[in-house]
This record gives sequence, C-alpha cells and structure tokens, in this order.
Amino acid sequence: MELNLANGRRVRVKHTSGMFRVKIDGQDYCAQSLDILKTGLRASNLLAAEPVELSVQFVPPKHPLPKYDEPVVLPPLEQAVRDLVHGQHLKEKQRGLRNLSGMQHPLATHILSKPLSKEAEQLGAKLKKHFLFTTPEEMTENVNNLVLRGKLMQEMIRLFQIVNDQ
Repeated sequence: MELNLANGRRVRVKHTSGMFRVKIDGQDYCAQSLDILKTGLRASNLLAAEPVELSVQFVPPKHPLPKYDEPVVLPPLEQAVRDLVHGQHLKEKQRGLRNLSGMQHPLATHILSKPLSKEAEQLGAKLKKHFLFTTPEEMTENVNNLVLRGKLMQEMIRLFQIVNDQ
C-alpha cells in the first residue's frame, strides 16, 4: 500500500512483525494499525488529506410512507373501544363509553350496570345522567364537600378501571 505525503511524494507502507511501518526522510514511523499510522502522520502534517468519496443513492420506499399530519381514522366501534380502554384522560374514556352505549355494546352495558354508591346515584339523578358521564366541572359545581368529591372521583376511576382489568 502507498500513502500520499503532503509534499506530493508517495511512500510505501510495509507490514512486518505485526506493525505497519513507513520511512519518511530517513525517519521511521510505525503503528499497530494502518489507521493509527495515518492518524499519527496526519498529526505531524506529513500525510496529505485523502479525498473523501461520498456516494449518496436515493432509493424510493417500496410502499408510500404514511403522512403524519393526517389523522388515522378508525371505524367507530374500534375508536370507541380505543378511547375507553387506552384513553389517557377522563374525557376520552367518557367519550368512548358514551359512543359504545349508543351502539348498545355489551362492554358499555357491563360497565353501566355496575352498582354505584348512594352518593354517586344521587349526583347522577341530580344531573339527569349516569354518574360515569359526570364531568369534573359538574362534580365541582354540585359537590361542595372535598372529601366526598374525592371519593366520587375514586369511584369513577375504579369503574373505568374495570375495563382495563378484563
């Protein structure tokens, strides 16, 4: 192998006794690998900069890539189940339950048939809707007792947790 020196000359690299060796202007240089030898010669400004070849090849994908700005539209039943089971917020879970109950899905019937505490039933009757469809804002407006409000929220969380346990 030959290397191009900074002064335009070329020198031959020899590999002997497990070392890469080169002699430049009467001075011997050696290293355990060719890359280390090149790095040392570059640091001593003895080695010319090697041309870098870049080859960029664009290969179009076999299938068109999805556009992330377009929302994924699921069928109504799948979207409702996804909202109910995987929803991160109460509004998502309530929307999923509302949509499933509108479809008269057995899962919604199962959740809505679970027994409620007396306070939850009273709040639902006062708001004229099932307790599980009560928003946190409605609960704040209609339940002044903070301890009771906390218990009602925990009951709501427990009822929605039934879905994840099944």
